[in-house]
Amino acid sequence: MKSPLIVSLVFSLTFGLVSCSESSPLQVQPLPTAETAVTIEENASAYLFDSLKVSEARLVFRNDSTGNLTYIRFSRDSAQAVEFVSELNVYHPTISPDGKWVAFGTSPEPVGTYSEVYVQELGPESSTRVSLGGPAAIPRWRIINGDTVLIYVTSAGVNRKDDFWKEQSTYMVSFKDGAFGMPQKILEGNYHGGISDDMRLAVTGAHFLRVHTKIQGEERDTIWYDSSQICNVSLSTDGSLRTIFLDLGAERGRIFSGEDYLAHHRILVADSVGNLIGSIPSPEPYSFDQPEWVFGSDFLLTAMKTSDVHETVLLVDIRDSSVHSLVSGSDLWHPDVWLQP
Repeated sequence: MKSPLIVSLVFSLTFGLVSCSESSPLQVQPLPTAETAVTIEENASAYLFDSLKVSEARLVFRNDSTGNLTYIRFSRDSAQAVEFVSELNVYHPTISPDGKWVAFGTSPEPVGTYSEVYVQELGPESSTRVSLGGPAAIPRWRIINGDTVLIYVTSAGVNRKDDFWKEQSTYMVSFKDGAFGMPQKILEGNYHGGISDDMRLAVTGAHFLRVHTKIQGEERDTIWYDSSQICNVSLSTDGSLRTIFLDLGAERGRIFSGEDYLAHHRILVADSVGNLIGSIPSPEPYSFDQPEWVFGSDFLLTAMKTSDVHETVLLVDIRDSSVHSLVSGSDLWHPDVWLQP
């Protein structure tokens, strides 16, 4: 077997920053060159392009040692990797449905510090960056009534205390032609795990798996999963209203899975009313962290860690629980992948 392809590339980048409230022409500022070293698994491209039959594949993640955004563009025969160097701390990057933009916040779950949201053009040669401002955290793309929008929250802090949680809000803002529209508040509470396109279901964590439902005009806020401690909540984007999350090996998860397991050693899947319908085991010697749905699909993307080191990024097929490694290295946080059929 050939050894994995080692990608260590140096790119000279240009970068622009503009606030959503500015109307002046975009001023592009040069950034320092960036060197990034990741291991792209030998069979990653073959799996993506031959087995999954995608035409394009793009991956982003946070390099936790630098706080920078790393971007990998896969092709059939090779892969290009680049790290965008900036003064910002990048958390929860997420690629737009058209694959042209990446949104991110500057504070992670479950930290409640001040955060701002930015959207950056996704390309290896030059990039513009648009500021939404703040407080805004954990952006998520959606297509609602044909419009591309970002859903975000005012804080990614722990939702265990009702008083704190009720002080937070969930917002939606349109994004078109590289510019934001006017943000509008859509929910009380920080529902940063995702909102369905029809607004019938919204989810969030941590600490509790809080849920907002709208059924026959009646809106309710509830807590699923027996009020056990959970994290990394993510709502599917394919209309199936499935929610994934991680727990600490709670009794309900153990009973459903049929065995004891350690914290973050299972990705749990719930249906639209909170019933468990899936339990995906982590491959040894890893545990899961920061799993997310791949936009509009039956696949998940997750970082894998041993101790506190996030060593690899896996694509998980939720239909059969099979896993496929895409890249490895160190400090690979908050991965997101865009797959074009």
